[in-house]
Amino acid sequence: MCAGRTAARNVAFIRNIMVGRAGLAQPVLLEAFERSGGRDVVSVLATGNIVSNSDDAMNIAGNACGWLRSRYGLHEPVFVRTLDHLRAVAAGNPFSVGPTDDIYEQCISFSAQPLSLVGPLPIESTRRDLCVFRIVANEAFSVTRMIGSRCGAPGPTLEKFSGQKVTTRNRKTVVRLLDK
Repeated sequence: MCAGRTAARNVAFIRNIMVGRAGLAQPVLLEAFERSGGRDVVSVLATGNIVSNSDDAMNIAGNACGWLRSRYGLHEPVFVRTLDHLRAVAAGNPFSVGPTDDIYEQCISFSAQPLSLVGPLPIESTRRDLCVFRIVANEAFSVTRMIGSRCGAPGPTLEKFSGQKVTTRNRKTVVRLLDK
């Protein structure tokens, strides 16, 4: 690292992490990223949200996931964003143009490559419990509604229409991440 330059603070969003399932506890996730070269590693909100300082976040996240795969059989992708990028997304107020009626959650889905969907936006589920209304590069913005006892799921819908793996977080999770 060059003198006077500090490493970027990054967030690795790991897809389908259920802390406590298959031995995946917070200390295990932290160890994976520390072993892979992440510095000042923390887990936020007891899920697959790992924040660390690094000069090569994608390489560190890839190595951490490789370690988790070999030790715990976890075969899930990881999506990395800088905190600065997430701040810019939040500052852009992407939900200001979304639906506002009966909202259960506002969601941000992350992909590795720019999302290109089959068909136009918005995409609304047949149950009307999900509306994907905006895509900007590698992020999709959606809202869910509670219908009966369940709400919509952006991930499977986006994966079906884009052919790519994604991971989704509630907007409140991203805001809490930025506040920490």
